[in-house]
Amino acid sequence: MNNTTATLALFAALLPASFLFASYDYTKHRPLPLTEVKTSSVIKVSDYGAIPDDGGNDFDAISKAFAQAQKSGGNCKIVFDAGTYDIKHTKFDEKGGTFWHLKDLENVHIQGNNTKFLVHDTNYGILTTSKCKNFLIENFEIDYSKIPWAEATIDSVDKDTNSLVLKLRDSSPRLDDPMFAYKGVHPWGAPLDPNIAGRYKFDHYNCWFFGSQKDWVKIDDSKYKITITGRKIHENPGSPKFEVGDRFFVLARNDVGVLYVSFNCQDMTHKNIISYAAPTAHYVGHFCERMNYIGCKALIKDGRWKGGNADFIHLQQNRVGPWIEDCHVEGVCDDSMVVYTRPFFIYDTDESFTKMKIGRAIYTEDGWRKQIPEKLREDDIRLGDTLLFMESRLGSVLGRAKVVSFDRDSGELVLDSPIKVELVESRGKPVVQVYNEAFSRDFVVKNNTFKNSRRYGLYWKASNGIIEGNYFEGISNCAISLHNDADAPNGPFCSDVTIINNTFKDNGLEKNYMNYHGSGVISVKARSLQHGESNATDCYKNIVIKDNNFINWCERAILVKNTIGGIVKGNKIGDIMPRGTNKEDIEVTNSINVDINY
Repeated sequence: MNNTTATLALFAALLPASFLFASYDYTKHRPLPLTEVKTSSVIKVSDYGAIPDDGGNDFDAISKAFAQAQKSGGNCKIVFDAGTYDIKHTKFDEKGGTFWHLKDLENVHIQGNNTKFLVHDTNYGILTTSKCKNFLIENFEIDYSKIPWAEATIDSVDKDTNSLVLKLRDSSPRLDDPMFAYKGVHPWGAPLDPNIAGRYKFDHYNCWFFGSQKDWVKIDDSKYKITITGRKIHENPGSPKFEVGDRFFVLARNDVGVLYVSFNCQDMTHKNIISYAAPTAHYVGHFCERMNYIGCKALIKDGRWKGGNADFIHLQQNRVGPWIEDCHVEGVCDDSMVVYTRPFFIYDTDESFTKMKIGRAIYTEDGWRKQIPEKLREDDIRLGDTLLFMESRLGSVLGRAKVVSFDRDSGELVLDSPIKVELVESRGKPVVQVYNEAFSRDFVVKNNTFKNSRRYGLYWKASNGIIEGNYFEGISNCAISLHNDADAPNGPFCSDVTIINNTFKDNGLEKNYMNYHGSGVISVKARSLQHGESNATDCYKNIVIKDNNFINWCERAILVKNTIGGIVKGNKIGDIMPRGTNKEDIEVTNSINVDINY
């Protein structure tokens, strides 16, 4: 090494890791996010009678503006003035949904200007988009005049009847409110930390069910008795304890009142949107490409104890994954972000194991039912896609093969190499799950904050991407979990993922964090059916966990299992959270060629 090289090496060693990574080329994962849209016309909602701050219902007027945008075919900017728009559906349906739906449009910019939506229907979100391209929504704030949940403290606990008496806050909806009995609403709740809004009670379960509203007993206007179902209160000395005075919430959560949901969209950006409540998830994207979330925030409003009712971002079957940057998430009642793919199932194969017929298995109340659609979705499979075949009883990879021929009408395909499979079922489900690895890949997640929320910070089943510079605090389970779910079912396994320069503090607070088959603040593992462990060593590939900072961690800081190829290096492991039996700071098992360097 010459003197110049030695000097540069010494200088580099003294620089913080974040500076060294500043020149990282994010576009090797996917194109830069859409941040501008050129349009040829302007549609002002005020021209259709939507007047902010007048207290009137703006639903019909905004509907007319969106109808004009739909009629125009796109190439338009929809402009909202500053102020508060009150929104209440004029054809209310208790099943809920979104207020508006735009489809088959290109080059659309929905521009807010310090614009606020005050929603008066607890089961409705804002907007559905389908088959849209080059679409930008920015500068909005969203809240609900009545929050779609109740907030209470525990007034008494009755172990014998397995029930709680809840005393509602003055600011909370009453538990006899119709929203808790709307179609599609499945109420449940959990106790919260006594001091920190959004954070779940330490060493408690994150979800308790208590039947439908008709089973709740009203004692007076502020007190209601609910009976816990499916799990015994204080069943044994190790059970989590309900205590008088505990903060507790009850959700009126549905599955369709998403704030913004997209189907088959490309290059769609949500930018600088603040939300304080949501009936279910905040942002959902199915079968999309290049979804972007820049500077969006899901916050807990002052005086409230929690935020939205479900995930912040929920993405299924996206061919080119998301760019998520400078977002802030607090107090959401499900995973802050989840990216995953649903599998196909094999219904027939020839003796060569290269010709197969695939379809989907549909879950009904009676259990799993085989069903081969007349046509699979247009983008389900393309020629050249690589399919991963998983044996779900073992949580292992049977093999991978490329598609060389595919007929969408019949579901018949031809592979470039044989994959020997058994057409058997376990627990009523096909044993072999088939994942298209063209989905759930190519992503950037950088410089976001995730605080005091339920389950996982990132529940990640995506490949070829980077998770960098994020802050995780008070997440009830793993802050970052890379694992499949053979029971749901969803997946697949991940490859070529870099987790670098993130900070983790006070995560893994709930009871389930300690109960699973190994947990870590960052967790990489494969699962088999019935949430079992996998002994495979090649499910995950090329996982890099580097230069992260762990503060007040428990169980493990980093857990890596079922992985071939990877680096765990330069991570700063700080103090241990005083809780139960901690394992070790870094654990790597059932893995091959993972370089560990403290």
